[in-house]
Amino acid sequence: MQLPKSFTTVTPLSKALALILFVSLPFVGFLLGYRYNKSISIIPSDVKVVETQRPSQEDLDKLESVENNLRCGQSPSLGGYYLTPNQGMDSYAVWSPDCRHIAWSTLSEAFFQFFPSPSNLSYEPRGWEGIFLYNSCNEEIDKVYTPETDTLYSFEKWLDSNSFIYNLDNQKYVYFVDDGSSQLLNN
Repeated sequence: MQLPKSFTTVTPLSKALALILFVSLPFVGFLLGYRYNKSISIIPSDVKVVETQRPSQEDLDKLESVENNLRCGQSPSLGGYYLTPNQGMDSYAVWSPDCRHIAWSTLSEAFFQFFPSPSNLSYEPRGWEGIFLYNSCNEEIDKVYTPETDTLYSFEKWLDSNSFIYNLDNQKYVYFVDDGSSQLLNN
């Protein structure tokens, strides 16, 4: 079947019509798509969307500590030996990621900042002062650090199941659980 010649001939009118359609159809398609997207939007147009700030690393570390304590359970009773001198301060004790150890410091840095010892008095460490590590497998407590002077010290956080960071006079150290060694952390 052959079409009449008038349907297959290119005329100035057919060129103009093709050009108009070629230019206008993408714009019409975009406008229809934009309106359709607005009509099916999940968030209504009168709702204000507010961007939130990403939590700080300190907040994330605190959250991880709380999650570990919830996952591993409460600190065990150590037969009259408190994790801290004040039982209400046991929240400073933090389980390792594998729930095999608990690390804590008995006094935070804030204690010495608010209650410094007089310089004319000699410092004698008490048995409950320092940084400790509890092993839940053999239920033994190891003393990682014993203060010799009124230094500032604190348990910081677990790095992994085998090591944690502690702070001595604003210098950070890594303690390795397997061999009991400490190493100055280079920032």
